[in-house]
Amino acid sequence: MNYCTFKGDYGCSKELNGKCLSSGYCRFQAKSKQQQIFQHFGLSNQIDKLFEEYREVLIAFLYGTENDIKEELADVKNLIEQLTDYYGRKEIEKIQEFKNERTLERIESGYYG
Repeated sequence: MNYCTFKGDYGCSKELNGKCLSSGYCRFQAKSKQQQIFQHFGLSNQIDKLFEEYREVLIAFLYGTENDIKEELADVKNLIEQLTDYYGRKEIEKIQEFKNERTLERIESGYYG
């Protein structure tokens, strides 16, 4: 029996547009609401949705109310969370921490002026 393989903390690496391309059974069971949503729509669709939501948050910053901005930021954050889990939350958090430390060091050294 062939089983799907997974790239990150969740999500199938053998899917296209939310459809499993594996001939076997999927061992992955979505647990969180974010995982369930990602598993339903798939990687490709959620990347497309992220581009759409980025556009909407930019428009909200330019023309929207504070509530519009909060709504659109929540949409972007949900998609970022899904993709962070897919690509590996632990590794991304390590990179994020490194970048934060580097920025603080640059601030302290006068790098930014």
